Amino acid sequence: MIIPDNAKISKEKCKVGLDIFSFVFGHGTIIEINFDNNYPILVVFGGTYESYTEDGKYYHYHPFPSIFLVEPIIVFPEEKIEGEITCLQEDDN
Repeated sequence: MIIPDNAKISKEKCKVGLDIFSFVFGHGTIIEINFDNNYPILVVFGGTYESYTEDGKYYHYHPFPSIFLVEPIIVFPEEKIEGEITCLQEDDN
């Protein structure tokens, strides 16, 4: 998975009120941050509350984040590459 830097969640970019995106829950908002916790980022998706690591993972052992600063676009190569998923951001223009 390729994730552009401007889409990645990080400790420095996290702010309460920031809108984010999850492939599982859709659009949500960061409502609480407490970096003393293992899962410091609390996000609300409609009426569902979920917590994430400081780099946006649902579980620490996941290889990729679950939440993003922008809604990524999944691009499939013309030839299937076994086990590879590419994630790109739509151009703002």
